[in-house]
Amino acid sequence: MNLEPKSITSYLDYFFVLRPMLFYPGWITLLAGYFIADKNKIYFNINKIIEINYSEIGLLLLMFATSMGASFLLNQLKDIKSDLHNNKLFIVSKGYLTKKNVNLEIIVLVIISMIVSFYISFNIVVLNLLFILLTGYLYNFNPFVLKDKPIGSLIANALMGALAFALGWATTNPVGWKIVVDVLPYLFLNTALYFYTTLPDIKGDQETKKNTIAVIYGLKFTINLAFVLYLVGLISAIVFKDY
Repeated sequence: MNLEPKSITSYLDYFFVLRPMLFYPGWITLLAGYFIADKNKIYFNINKIIEINYSEIGLLLLMFATSMGASFLLNQLKDIKSDLHNNKLFIVSKGYLTKKNVNLEIIVLVIISMIVSFYISFNIVVLNLLFILLTGYLYNFNPFVLKDKPIGSLIANALMGALAFALGWATTNPVGWKIVVDVLPYLFLNTALYFYTTLPDIKGDQETKKNTIAVIYGLKFTINLAFVLYLVGLISAIVFKDY
């Protein structure tokens, strides 16, 4: 069946297949790193709002959106079977876009992301490459396939959030060990978020033999573990005065 786009509306599939709603938590984590120098403040005063480098922030958001979009597409290409079982992400799993065109879109997104990161700084180039390597390749492809391994997927998703934070942090700070403390609340909170996202997919993941934490240890354990991590993240933010 030919399901290639035949109208202007259907070409929007190329945008919505990127799962743009997932850009927001990534952007928020990145911006938390970008504004880390102001973490002790409850809000920005008018002078701070005027002084913000909006063009730099815009480039960061564009770069990270294209990186995330490319990684999400790679994940969908590898998860067609489980996505069909879980009745989600139908644009790729049900063939509304061909694999050839999805691969082409991935290449374009990565090129845009790398060009923008080169424009920002060399540190951002390195961190952006690490993000794409982890979330795009190591997470989805042999011999690693971290997404199908309980510990591997845990580490990968924890590092995804940490790298999102680091991209913002490294834009406004010299690279150093201080980031280890600054990133902790976001590391815990993003890891808790990852556990929650595995819950709706338990049935489909069991049928396709994906060994996530939720599949192995069950619903109740995963909910409790995620809630504990959420509390640890919240407490660490208070301790480090990251308001």
